[in-house]
Amino acid sequence: MEKEILECRQAMTMILYMLETDYNGAFELFAKYATHNSGKMRRTAGEEVGKSGQESYSKIHNFLHSLLGNDIVNIRWTIAIAYGELGRINFQPIIADLKVLANDADWTVRESVSGALATIHEYHPEMLVSLENWTTDTKENVRRAVAESLGRGVGKKNPELAFPILKKLSGDESVYVRKAVADSCRNMSRRYSDMVIENLSEWNESADVNTRWTVADGLRYIARKKTSEAIPLLLSVAKDSRRYVQGCVISVLREAKKENMDTICDIMNQWLSYDDHNIQHIAKEVLKF
Repeated sequence: MEKEILECRQAMTMILYMLETDYNGAFELFAKYATHNSGKMRRTAGEEVGKSGQESYSKIHNFLHSLLGNDIVNIRWTIAIAYGELGRINFQPIIADLKVLANDADWTVRESVSGALATIHEYHPEMLVSLENWTTDTKENVRRAVAESLGRGVGKKNPELAFPILKKLSGDESVYVRKAVADSCRNMSRRYSDMVIENLSEWNESADVNTRWTVADGLRYIARKKTSEAIPLLLSVAKDSRRYVQGCVISVLREAKKENMDTICDIMNQWLSYDDHNIQHIAKEVLKF
């Protein structure tokens, strides 16, 4: 495989020169590796095209742009990988293409775009201005790409830049989008649990059922790894009488119980003594499993 990887890298650097005289040949060479049955090979192809294209940005961008409508999923997937590398130099020319790919019919392409966005805005936080505009897009896949990328990109170093945008999506009508918001919160929880709880507590001031659900779901990592930090906020959310919210709280606590059986059981037994029947109901459901 290592020999093939090296051959792939060499081939992808040749594309830049082939585009001068042989577009079809360049496409065939790109497609050979972009459609390879190995994901590692496809990723190498995308990364190498993006890296080699940094020196001749427009030429490679025009080539990749011409392939956006290609019927082969793995070609579009590989294009997104290449854009992640091109975007390290300049994201402005490719932002529109990334938005197109973010709404791709295939979920693997959409995941690839989320990764590309994460790579780019980790190096270029100014990209967030463009992504904030995406939060009002009518297509849930586009909104989801924003939410999914933030915890993996800029949120790793500058979470304070991610939260204002995530807040705009915390009550999104699409559970697909809200799960991505919660995923970003969980990713940032590994380093910034205090900041995550602070922001989720602010979101919890909203009476919106979808926002409350996102608050609970965003606490999954903290509930498992730093249970005592998550419980006060989960208790607040647990007072919500709506089954949709309660169901998420129960799910989070059951997941935490798998790692912290004694701690969660002790807390749930305490919750049974509360006068609030919503809290009692959740405690009973968690203790069942």
